[in-house]
Amino acid sequence: MLDLILARVRARASRRPRRRLILKAGAITAGVLAVGGVAYATIPTNGVISGCYAKSGGALRVIDSTTGSCSSKETSLNWNVQGAKGDTGATGATGATGATGATGPPGISGYELITKTDDYSSPFDPTRRDVIAECPAGKRFLGGGWALYLTRDGYAPYWTPAERVQALPQTFDGADRYTVTTFHEVPAPYTGAELKATIACATVAS
Repeated sequence: MLDLILARVRARASRRPRRRLILKAGAITAGVLAVGGVAYATIPTNGVISGCYAKSGGALRVIDSTTGSCSSKETSLNWNVQGAKGDTGATGATGATGATGATGPPGISGYELITKTDDYSSPFDPTRRDVIAECPAGKRFLGGGWALYLTRDGYAPYWTPAERVQALPQTFDGADRYTVTTFHEVPAPYTGAELKATIACATVAS
């Protein structure tokens, strides 16, 4: 605004004495600065801006409500620097269904545990026990374990570690199986030994 006023003053420089022009420009500058000072003084208090709206012509001016007020020819207006929080918007439309993912690889089915027990002792080596646990046809061996128990009449079997053991998963005639052989001397007062093997089998898609 100041630049516009000074431009108009300079345009008349050729028609007026320089001394008068300088005084005029100084007066206008002071006036503009005064207006700026008034505008600065109207910084809102407590987040509210006060103004006056002319009933005729619609001119609007901002005032400091603590030091001034609107005239009878104006309508008082007040508004917040920060508006009130708006209502929550409506929920958007449901998006389109995504594409179907790729089919995953076939999983494992028909899981089962199979336990076999053998208390047979070889006539050639009384310390030897053998047991074979075999998966049903079409199922694969997933894992297995074994346990050796000492036995005697009237008592529960007693678990014992084998002195030697051979445990081997293998496929025989198209069937998966688990062969376990232990070597362990049966001490008194026990009269025998029992070897158990448990395997996990399931159908595995190729």
